[in-house]
Amino acid sequence: MKKSLGYYLAAGALFIAGLFCTVHSLAQGVSDLSNRINSADSGDTIYIDAGTYTDVNVSTNKKFARAVVIRPKVLGAVTFTGAVSFKLNNSSNIKFEGFIFRETSGSVFLFNNSNNIEIANNYFYKCGINPNHSIIRIVNGSGDNKIDFNTFEDTRSQAVLIGTYANKAADRLNTGNKIFRNRFCNVKSIQELYPSMGKNGLEQIVIGFLPDYVLKTDVYQNLFENIIGDGWEVISNKSSGNTIRENTFLNCKSGLSIRGGSNVKIIDNYLDNAEKGIRIFGDGHTINNNYILNSDVGIRLPSTDFQTGAKALFTGYYQQDNVSISDNFIINPKSSDILMGENGRKLKPKGIRIAGNRIYYSNKKQILKANKNLSIKSIADNQYVASESGVTGSTNTKSIWFARIADTNKLQPFVSNDARVGKTWK
Repeated sequence: MKKSLGYYLAAGALFIAGLFCTVHSLAQGVSDLSNRINSADSGDTIYIDAGTYTDVNVSTNKKFARAVVIRPKVLGAVTFTGAVSFKLNNSSNIKFEGFIFRETSGSVFLFNNSNNIEIANNYFYKCGINPNHSIIRIVNGSGDNKIDFNTFEDTRSQAVLIGTYANKAADRLNTGNKIFRNRFCNVKSIQELYPSMGKNGLEQIVIGFLPDYVLKTDVYQNLFENIIGDGWEVISNKSSGNTIRENTFLNCKSGLSIRGGSNVKIIDNYLDNAEKGIRIFGDGHTINNNYILNSDVGIRLPSTDFQTGAKALFTGYYQQDNVSISDNFIINPKSSDILMGENGRKLKPKGIRIAGNRIYYSNKKQILKANKNLSIKSIADNQYVASESGVTGSTNTKSIWFARIADTNKLQPFVSNDARVGKTWK
């Protein structure tokens, strides 16, 4: 691609001046915002006065034929902090854009049976107070929504969650949501932020909890940078029929995980120094044309607890079956390129097709490091290229990747010029 100019322009629109606005009372800004939204006409734009607003509770319950936009008069000139909640109930065609959310608690946006909602070009800084809560929570029949062009920095909870709960049949309708062109960055470890709260949470995107829910979520062209979290999952997929494509992962201690589900596509992603690489459970997946540089393991398929279709009796892992791993570049993995059957559980991967991958190695060669008793359907046309240690990051090696990926999506790895990121916010 041409680089993401639209991304740059959207990110640059929110500038640091928003931090220094005069604090207004709620009566001057958002105290009547629920009424203003619910009484609006289709196509209206609702403006919020500049200022910093604390402990805000807004609720919508209206479906519009055309989008109603809620935004500051000047993008970035309104900051929300404290206990902030926008409850979107039985609503459609509403767009929130241009706000700063700083050190909020709970779910900032809660989607409940709402569709065609867009959360765009907002900045979330140090939001959340629990590693297993979420800043944006999509549940109860909420589909065809968009989360785009936002920045999430130093999050203290999950950033975006699409929930699927066994006792809520409507969650099967949380389908067709799109999460794209956002930046997620500078996320600390759970152990540092919550030393007494276990080791799970802080994923930046969670797509469902139940593998038989087919959500058809599209996660694309996002940037994930400097993320530790739980040390495993930047994205956690536990549902089916989703696509994770054209994303960039830079300098992350975690990785991309299909934790459960079927028929998930992981294609055209760029992972540079993402320690955990790509981890796969479940069946029918396609792992194609990804670029994985300097991971510990490029692609891993650990041993598992349950066969596909079985009912999980406890928190565990579903067996990999009928998975295609093709045309990926794995460059200089520290431990193994493609690792299968680790961890000593009872079920090993089966029906795995591995073809057309190119592995560049420098100091050692560990080809398809797999435990015994695996059912590998086919291994064909994989190439192992010996190189000196310095060539793995060379322009020549990367240019090969860019030439191939440009044929399909015209993308190069995303970068951002968002001047707010990495600064100390007062």
